[in-house]
Amino acid sequence: MSAPSPIPPRVEAILALFEAELAALQFPDLDRDSLAEHAEAVRAQAAEVEEARALLEAARATLEARRAELTAHARKGLAYARVFARDEPALLQRLDAITLDDGEEKKPKRRRRTRKANEAKPDNVAELPLRAAG
Repeated sequence: MSAPSPIPPRVEAILALFEAELAALQFPDLDRDSLAEHAEAVRAQAAEVEEARALLEAARATLEARRAELTAHARKGLAYARVFARDEPALLQRLDAITLDDGEEKKPKRRRRTRKANEAKPDNVAELPLRAAG
């Protein structure tokens, strides 16, 4: 399937008229040839835009591949750094805050609220008897 024409359909209609019935019509700054030149300039510019778009898409794909390579390399560096920092709690804590899985830094884990021993149990919870294995 070919790309849509960069020339609007209404303008294409004028070009067609000047190629056929109005081919002999000439004005001081407009005739069949000048319309054809302008149309060709639009087509050429549209082709340049498409070429630039293709180059941009290729560049984006290359960028994503390079980012993936960098992330893999950084993940390896993070693993080595964790081994190095195992005796340095402050550095290890900083390293543990970094994750490379989603590209963002880890957020501190939220602590779950634990029930206190003297808190009443909800009515819909039953305790199950446990037997000693034996």
